[in-house]
Amino acid sequence: VEQIEVTEFLRGQTLRQLDLRATAGLNVMGIRKNTPEGIKRISPDPSRKMSLGEVLIVMGEQKDLESFKKAIAG
Repeated sequence: VEQIEVTEFLRGQTLRQLDLRATAGLNVMGIRKNTPEGIKRISPDPSRKMSLGEVLIVMGEQKDLESFKKAIAG
């Protein structure tokens, strides 16, 4: 399990568009967002657009996680 910050590459895309399970072998277990009230945990709705500042809680093989992080790093 790893926390991956939403990058400019991911901003505005939905989990459905990315289809990480099929394309990268990864499962998004949740989304974390810092708010003025504290940390908010968001269920991974496939149609919700991602925003900068959010963090994906992702599970997968370490090699798949590393490949994904490289692919989204601006």
